Amino acid sequence: MIKHCFAVFLFFSAGLSLPAQRHGRADAIQNYTRGGPSEPVLLLQIRFQGKRSYFRHSDLRKMQRSAVALTDSATGITHTYEGVDLDTLIPATAYGSVPKIIEVSFGSHQTRTISSNDLDPATTPLLADTVDGKKLSGYTPYYFVAKTRQDDSAPIENVKLIAIKMLP
Repeated sequence: MIKHCFAVFLFFSAGLSLPAQRHGRADAIQNYTRGGPSEPVLLLQIRFQGKRSYFRHSDLRKMQRSAVALTDSATGITHTYEGVDLDTLIPATAYGSVPKIIEVSFGSHQTRTISSNDLDPATTPLLADTVDGKKLSGYTPYYFVAKTRQDDSAPIENVKLIAIKMLP
C-alpha cells in the first residue's frame, strides 16, 4: 500500500515541476525571460554607382523629414505621406544634370522603372514610413512616392530596394 501511495505521489509531483508553455509555443519561456520578442531589424537598400547603402528604420526617423499630400483618384480621399526625401539618402552628385533611371523593387519580385525625365521637376521623390500620421508596420514598411509630369502619382507599397542608374 505504501508503494502505491508513493507511486501516486511521484506521479502528481512530477507534473508540478514542469513549467507550462504559454500559447503552445516552445520558446515562450525564452521570450518572457528576455523581456519579450525583439522587433525585427528592417533594412532599406539604396544602390547608386555600384555602392550599396543600408538604412534602418531608426536611421530614417532621425533624418530631416518632409510630407506630401496625394489624392487617391479612385476614392477622392487625400492622404498625407511623411518620410525622407530620396536626395538625402543618396550622394548630392546624383541629382545633377545627367539623366537617370530609378528602379524601385517592391512586393514579391516586382520592379517599377521611372525615368528622371518623367518626374515632376517641382517635387522630389519621397520614401514614406508614415501615412496619415500612422506609422507603417510589417517587414517592408516603406512607400515610394513620386509625382510625375503625367500626374501619375500612385505610391508604390512595400519597397525593398531603390537602385539609381545613370544614363550614358
